[in-house]
Amino acid sequence: MRIIQGCVSLKRAVEIPDDLTVRVLSINELPPNWWANPHSDGTRDLGTDWAKELETAVLGVPSAVIRREREQKYLSRRERNFILNPAHPDFARIDFGEPERFVFDKRWRQGRRTT
Repeated sequence: MRIIQGCVSLKRAVEIPDDLTVRVLSINELPPNWWANPHSDGTRDLGTDWAKELETAVLGVPSAVIRREREQKYLSRRERNFILNPAHPDFARIDFGEPERFVFDKRWRQGRRTT
């Protein structure tokens, strides 16, 4: 398959075994302005340190994209991103499904704000 930037999106199902430890960070553990774009050095350093320490193969962090529109509060308890560390020995236990093509609904980009 030939992929041209911005034309084809792929997704994969990822299955993390129930007995695999996942480190989950709360908003209180993140640096100030962790949600900012571009991200801060503190945010990057937190991820880099986690990866180097090899404590867990998976790190759960609050989503910086998904938030309550009216209140501008982040949904820290519900919406998360999971970062995988391929250098961790348990990474081999994570199951990756086959890549599948998908299309973003055009409404996703409508009214998109940059801040």
